[in-house]
Amino acid sequence: MLTYHLKKLLTITGLIYTGYIISFCVITRKFTLPYPDYLSSDTIAFTLLFATIIHVHYDFIFSKYANRKKWRQYLLFSFLLSIVFFITDYLIYDDTGSGMIQQFLIVYPATFVYALLIAQIRQRTIRAEMEKELAEARVKAMQAQIHPHFLFNTLNSIYSTSLQEEARKTSHLIEMFSDLLRYSIDDNDKKRDIIQEFDFITNYVNLHRTRLLADHVLEYDVSIDANNCKIYAMLLLPFIENAFKYGLATNKPSKVRIDLRVKARQLSLHVENDIQAATGKGSGIGLKNTRARLNLFYPGRFALKNEWHNNKYIVSLVIDLAND
Repeated sequence: MLTYHLKKLLTITGLIYTGYIISFCVITRKFTLPYPDYLSSDTIAFTLLFATIIHVHYDFIFSKYANRKKWRQYLLFSFLLSIVFFITDYLIYDDTGSGMIQQFLIVYPATFVYALLIAQIRQRTIRAEMEKELAEARVKAMQAQIHPHFLFNTLNSIYSTSLQEEARKTSHLIEMFSDLLRYSIDDNDKKRDIIQEFDFITNYVNLHRTRLLADHVLEYDVSIDANNCKIYAMLLLPFIENAFKYGLATNKPSKVRIDLRVKARQLSLHVENDIQAATGKGSGIGLKNTRARLNLFYPGRFALKNEWHNNKYIVSLVIDLAND
């Protein structure tokens, strides 16, 4: 998602920061050692050690834990890294005092502040790019769509006709489709009540259920055990839509399984469908765009996994809704 130029700029900034920190550590050695030799193997090892600390802290500990607000894990691994550093310092310098501990206590917090600033820049850039892409997508959708009032008026006419002809099943399907259409044309970047969103998905699934052949199997299970939860509209639909689009064959038995749950303000979605020879791994279409929306709306608060296993395409999504 980040542009090439921004990635390049962040890389250069990281190298400059690392250079400054190492220079600081090497230069300040003259205040901690009586006769520092800047070209000795000791100084080289010292420099490599601090470079490693910066790399491990920024690229692993901060990125994996602090950037995802997992502060307990971050503090734990920071503590372990500190222990390793102090033991290394003791084994090399014993009790002569190298000044490395004081430098470590400066470098480690400085790297945290630097990493925090870079993470903020990265997140704001991603958000700006996503908002631009979503705005462009909305404009294209508006340009391509038929006026909603025309669609609703037409559906109402068909619905009235079906009632007059006592085609109750047809009128029920038209009513479901009308609700589906009305819900989908609203602003999809707004949060909706989780029950509303689940009702929308249920309507969508039930409409597909009418198209199933005799050898098609659909398993759909929904459970909500949370109050006042909200979620961005139609965020889950692409996964379910792909399951029907790519998972049902017209010439052989096929199965789609959808499991959707909310418990303790945590949403979990599991979608599983057979892989058809004609589509293969094409069932992953739309996953990239949906992941981008998840990154925009729930940064660091979701886990998304998709895989192909035993001729099945499987999507698993977990979203933390605790702050919504």
